[in-house]
This record gives sequence, structure tokens and C-alpha cells, in this order.
Amino acid sequence: MFHFRKLAGWLCLTATGALIGCSVTRVENGPPVRQELRLDMTRTRVGSVRLVRVGSGPEGLDVRCERVAAAPEQVADVFQPVEVTKRWKMGGLQRAMRDLGILGLVVAVASKLIADNVTDLPEDTQRTLDRTYKYSLPAGAGLIGLSIATTFLRRPERTEKPLPEKRSSWRDTGRDVPIEPTPISPGPVRVALDGVEIQQVETDLTGQARVVLAPAVFRRYKEAPESFRVTLTCQDATLEVPYSAAEARAVWTRGAALALLSEARATGDESKVTAAREMDPTLDEALLVYADIVGKDRPVPAITAYTDYLNLHPTTPELRNIQRRVLALALRTEPLPLTPEAENHWRVAQVRMQAGAYEEVAGELELVTRMSPWWVDAYYQLARVYEQLGRKQDALTLYELAVAGARQGTEWLEAAKAATIRLRYELGRSPTAPATSGTLLFGMEVAERPLPNSDKTVVTVLRVPSGSKAARAGFREGDVLVGIDGQPVGKLADVQAMLRKRPPGALVQVEVLRGENRLLIPVTVETTP
Repeated sequence: MFHFRKLAGWLCLTATGALIGCSVTRVENGPPVRQELRLDMTRTRVGSVRLVRVGSGPEGLDVRCERVAAAPEQVADVFQPVEVTKRWKMGGLQRAMRDLGILGLVVAVASKLIADNVTDLPEDTQRTLDRTYKYSLPAGAGLIGLSIATTFLRRPERTEKPLPEKRSSWRDTGRDVPIEPTPISPGPVRVALDGVEIQQVETDLTGQARVVLAPAVFRRYKEAPESFRVTLTCQDATLEVPYSAAEARAVWTRGAALALLSEARATGDESKVTAAREMDPTLDEALLVYADIVGKDRPVPAITAYTDYLNLHPTTPELRNIQRRVLALALRTEPLPLTPEAENHWRVAQVRMQAGAYEEVAGELELVTRMSPWWVDAYYQLARVYEQLGRKQDALTLYELAVAGARQGTEWLEAAKAATIRLRYELGRSPTAPATSGTLLFGMEVAERPLPNSDKTVVTVLRVPSGSKAARAGFREGDVLVGIDGQPVGKLADVQAMLRKRPPGALVQVEVLRGENRLLIPVTVETTP
């Protein structure tokens, strides 16, 4: 038996759910938000191209080629009104939540109607219907609300609809500003010097071109001119750039210095490099040419010149190549000390290393490799830091530099070579897997290495795999094992013999030498080595 009064109430609830669904649909069909005036380039008389000077320097100038509209009085009906609409479109997830929410409301209403209007229902069925209504109604409403909220979190879609029946001319808009120029790439820019064409320069995709004048000015004039005029031509656009006597002198000086530098590079004449640098003190490339010339016989002045260039240009793309040249020159001299500034950064790096601040350590060591690029220890330390940070490619480059610049007998040389082979294999640059040259101890690779100028040997850590027991305990590559539980060790056999006497699970204190510091590292013996 049905109770029609209750039925009417629940029909109202159903209508409310339908309205919520309609509101969600309205989200996807929102009204236009505004109208805009757009420049219709197809109706403008775009036949003019202009050249704009955007920069200059002692070597030349930078220009940009732009396409612009004709004069305002020659332009008619160029603005196209556009109806811009912004709509929030539901995604697949939002539609699914909306449909589930509506379904939940329908199920809740149906359950309530059946429970209230049908008599003689079994008690279990009655409880099931009440429970269904209790959970379906808030779940359905919540899903619908969540679908609407997350829809508005999405980026709205923007659509534009032209209104061809309404056009507006330039004058009707009351605009006095010129149309925004559009960069183009129309072809070469012809460069003339005092009426004589000297070169053609291609423009890039943004319409810009760099015109280098110094060599041409130097070839044309034997002496500094009083002044000259550069004429640039691109299609029907012309730009004249007059140079005063002072500007002409600067351009001529740069051209003369570059010419001298080219001759010095070809002939190996050191005096021409000096003359070029005196003529133009800002010509830093002279340092590289000077270093290349004197490096054959005098490595120390070449190292100084390379270092000065790195200090002037710390972000040069040739950084690693220059450092490689410096390391090769340093092998031909006595070991050079750190500069005072580099020594300060080196000490800061060691302190930061103890604290585990690897990002800061990397920055300090990079400064050391630029201020004192011959200090080979900095390359090895920096490579280890980069490997800890996961920058394997940078670590491989620094390991290779360290190996190339290390002298015979350097304590970490074998470890650096092993790391180089391993990283080449991991990065896919070598098909051969690295061979294990040491013995595994606590999950790390160790080996005996002779001390310089001595018959004694020490047990050195060659490699500590990340995630291994040794890495968790705190061992690092290059550590030297000097004792276990207070008893000194000098050979690998001593270490193995002492560990065999400890039962599995015993805690031992391993004394290691790390640089100038002695550390105690506790580690558990698991298996007999």
C-alpha cells in the first residue's frame, strides 16, 4: 500500500537532483564572457618591412627585421570583433563522478519510496533499504558536488567566434598607437660600408641578425677613419647607422686586434698577442691564444693565462677543455700550491663534506677547479660528490679529468680509474662490465695498495655501492683501514684473520683514515670473509 503524500515529497527530491545535473551541464555550455577587437592581417596592407637596431658593441651591431602595417589613413576595416567564450569542460573523471552521483540519488529515492510505501516487507529487506538510503543519498550528493568543484579547478577552454557583420576601421576605434610589429625572417640583410656592399647576413626565425663590422672596417681602412656610415637593406627597408669618430675608432681597434690575434695564432708569434691585448684590453680571447703559444715551452705562464680566462669567464662552454689543458701542463711542472682564495673554498668544502651538505660541497669545489684548475684532488672529490648526488655524467667527466691529471703514486688514482670504468659501463659508453679488482668486505670493494716511497701496504676502499651495508655504516671511497677493535692492520689478510675470530652478529669498531682524520665506524660481522 502506497502513501502518496510521501511520494510527492520524494518526487521533489528527485527534481532537485535533476536540477543539480542540469547545473553541471550548464558548466560545459557557459555564456560568452566578452568581445575583443582583433587585427585582421588578411585585410591590412602589409607591404612594409622595417629594420630596427636592437644592440651594438665594439664588434658591430644587432638588428631586427619587422613587418608592420601601412599608415592609419591607408588602412580600412582592419579590426575584426571576436566573441570570446570561456567554458569549463568536464573531464572523464568528472563525468563519471557526476553519473555515479545521480545514480546514487536515484537509488536513495527509490529505496526510501519502497521502504515508506510498501507494507509487509520482511525485516531484513526493510533494514537493507534503510541502510541503502542512509548511505546513497549523501554519497550521491557528495559525488555531484565534487564533480562540479573539480571541474572548476580545470583550465577553461577558450573559443573564439568571429562576428563578420560588425567590422571596425582604424579610425572608428579611436586608436592612435601603431599596430604591434610582427618579427619575420624575410631573408638576408645586405650590409654596405660607405656605399660599398661588404657582406650579407641571414636573419634567424625571430628576424634578428648580428652584423660583425670590425674585420671589414679594419680591412677597408688602414688608419682609423674620421667616421663612416653603415647602410642595412632588407627587402624594401633601409636602416642607416652613422658612426662617430669615437665609435669608428672603437670598431677599427677591435678589428685590428682581431686581425693581430689571427696572425699570432697562425704564426705562433707571442709579441702579436701582446700587441693585440694592448690595443684592446677587453679582448679576452688573447689569453687563450697566448696560453696555446707559450704552453709548448713554458707551462707555468700558460697555466696562469688559462686560469685568468676561467676567472673572467666562469661559465664558458670550453670550461672542461681548458681544465684538461691545464692539468696536462701541470704534469710538466712541479706540484703547484692552491691560491689563497681557492684554499679557503677547499677548507669550506671539507667542512661541508663532514656535514653531508653535498650541494654546497659541489659549489665550493667547482670554485676551486676554476680558481686553481691544476689542483687535481678537487676534481676527484667533486666527482665523488656528483656521484653521491646522482649526476653520473658529470661524475664521469670529473673522474676522467682526475685520472688525466693525477701523478703516479696518487693514493686515489686506482679508485678513480675503477670508478671511470664503472660509470662508462653504467652510462652505456662501454660494453664491457668493470672487473672486480679487489675483495668484497662488508659489501664494499677493498684492496691492498702500496704507500708512496715505502715497502708497506695499506687496505684501501675502492668502491662503496649505494645501499650496501658499508654505505649505511658510513664507509667512503678512498678510506684507509688502519685498525679493528684497537688492533692495527696493514694487510688484507690481517683484516680477514681478525674478522674470522668474531662470531656472526658481533659488533666491531673499524678505524679508518679519511684524509687527515681518524674515524671509528661500527659495523656488524654477518658472515666469515
